[in-house]
Amino acid sequence: GATRLEVDAEGAWFSVDESRRVDLGRRGSLRRILSALARHHEEHRGDRLSSDALLQLGWPGEKVLASAGATRVRVALSTLRRLGLAKLLVTRDDGYLLDPKAKVDVVTDV
Repeated sequence: GATRLEVDAEGAWFSVDESRRVDLGRRGSLRRILSALARHHEEHRGDRLSSDALLQLGWPGEKVLASAGATRVRVALSTLRRLGLAKLLVTRDDGYLLDPKAKVDVVTDV
């Protein structure tokens, strides 16, 4: 079946196919990027978020050169892939999205 991704609403953790949770608690930019990708998946499945949009979401209010910003986003996404999202993070044109076939649940911890 489809891969299932559970993501904390704030991006504090994620779990793929009910494996153990990966904690992103202290990694602010990764949390913000993952949360944005998960919400985007819910609302605009199959549409990508541009590298520029992810830069603004991951590092709000910071001014960086375009090339440095693109590198930051690439490094953040490569880190998320290494942490367990390799089969879910899709690169398309100049942007990124979660696999449209995946089941993504954004959950609020109680």
